[in-house]
Parts: sequence; C-alpha cells; structure tokens
Amino acid sequence: MQPWSWFLAGLPAAGCAVLALALQRARKRAAQFQSELRNRLRVEHELQRSEERFRLFSEAAFEGLLIHERGVIRDLNSALARMFGYAAEQMIGREVWQFMTPGSRAVAQPRVVRVNALVEETGKLLRRVIGEHIEIRLELEPDAGNVRVDPTQLEQVLLNLALNAR
Repeated sequence: MQPWSWFLAGLPAAGCAVLALALQRARKRAAQFQSELRNRLRVEHELQRSEERFRLFSEAAFEGLLIHERGVIRDLNSALARMFGYAAEQMIGREVWQFMTPGSRAVAQPRVVRVNALVEETGKLLRRVIGEHIEIRLELEPDAGNVRVDPTQLEQVLLNLALNAR
C-alpha cells in the first residue's frame, strides 16, 4: 500500500486516474531533468578537461599564443608575455594594439647594469624558450662594462632578435 493511498481512497475513479496521469508525467519530467542534468555535467567536465589540455599545450609551446575578443586580450601563454617583457596578468584585459607599437611600453626605467650579466641572464631565458635543439653561443667582450638601460627593454630586444632568427 502506497503512503498516499489514504488520500486516493475518498476520490472518485476519474480523480484517481487524473492524479495517476499527473504523477506519471511528473516522473517522466523528473527522469528527463535527471538525464539533462547528467548530460550537462558530462559536457562541463569535458570542457574543463579540454581547457586544461589547452592550458598545458599553450604553456609548453615555444611560440607566443594569444586569445583575444574584439582586440581585447583574454588569455595568453607565458612565452608571449616574456617576449613583450610583461607578466601575463599585466597584459590580460588590455588591447592587442598596445603591444604592437613602440610606444606601448610603460615609461622606461633605465638604470646602470652590467651588460654582460644582463645578456647572460637573457641567454638562460632564451635556452628555455627556444629549446635544446638550437644552440645559443654568447661571445661577450670581457670589459664591456656598465650601461644605462631599461633591462626589460633590452631583454625584450634580445628575445625578439633570437626568436625571429630561428
């Protein structure tokens, strides 16, 4: 005996049939809802896996990758951020054209640096960015001395030269 059978006991047969039909439709809708919910959860899980695979691919790439929407940067990989001398967080939300013109950089912050040390550090970065299949050989002048330069801009110039030369 069903827990709700006491309610049906006082109803005429037609009323019971209507309630039974309504209950059947409600069960069918509930089953459809469960099926749609399971499908949506599966699709969301697949999307998350796809996004994670894309993230791993983009971070492993030596080339700069950028996703934009109507010219506004939505996502980029660290290789592209390094090429421009910014952190990825500084570039997201800004317009692409800002990074395509010489005047796009923030105000230069020149300081006196040992040029050989800066070139050696950039060489280490280049080896990671370009990969082991390309040999990078630095022939530095031992008494090159110091220069007054924005280290980020010089690093960017060296990275761009090397990446374009591949």
